[in-house]
Amino acid sequence: MYRRLLASALLIGVGFMANPSAAADGKIKEIQDRGVMRICFADSVPSSYKDPQTGKWVGFNVDMSELVAQELGVKTEYVDSTWSTVIVSLQTGKCDVVMAGLSRGAKRAAAVLFINPYHVNTLSAVTRSGSPIKTYADIDNPNVTVAVTAGSNEESYLKANTAASVHSLVTDKLSNIFFEVATGRADAAMTDTITVRNFLAEGNQLNLRELDDKPVLPKGSSWAVAPGEYQFQQFLNVFLEIAEATGAKGKLYAKWYAKKETH
Repeated sequence: MYRRLLASALLIGVGFMANPSAAADGKIKEIQDRGVMRICFADSVPSSYKDPQTGKWVGFNVDMSELVAQELGVKTEYVDSTWSTVIVSLQTGKCDVVMAGLSRGAKRAAAVLFINPYHVNTLSAVTRSGSPIKTYADIDNPNVTVAVTAGSNEESYLKANTAASVHSLVTDKLSNIFFEVATGRADAAMTDTITVRNFLAEGNQLNLRELDDKPVLPKGSSWAVAPGEYQFQQFLNVFLEIAEATGAKGKLYAKWYAKKETH
């Protein structure tokens, strides 16, 4: 049923590509000719992360990428990336699509084509238990150092909206920002709310706590393709719509997010 719906929905796209006046973007054909879809991932539990036991990429978006590849009739190739390099990797052709769950923003939208959001998340911060930092207003201070992942949404947010000293880490492990707080190299750390709460719930041996304040900056999380690849963008948008309608997305969302979204 799912495959028939998607195939029917994309007939319009096939006709569009056959039209000589249509845009010349050809990523879908390139992927199918190659027989492999290359996907850039960056560390973010439970969206996409490497299983510590196997070293393989797992997560919601990893499973979704397999469904996308099935619809295209190709195999998948996972491309390791970080939040500071993932967009550059896409722009330079190292991967065909980013499925790391990018936070949507105007600057990023000028660099990539976003797919419709599959999820909405917020930003949260942690500090050491006993720290006088209680709210996000307390972070708005040049004497407060906040650890973030370089190239992340939270890095941009803090630099644009606070006076905090931003400590940006170039790392492939998002959890490293928490260790900066635990060791005293930073007063706080900020990342998406699900990652914060998941980290704290899975054995908080670092004696950290989330701020006693409402999370900030709700934004959609999206996949992305390179500028000009409008047909591929449309394909992925239709894929998500049908995955939502058929329950395929919901099943994977329940598998990966249900236990992670601690309120």
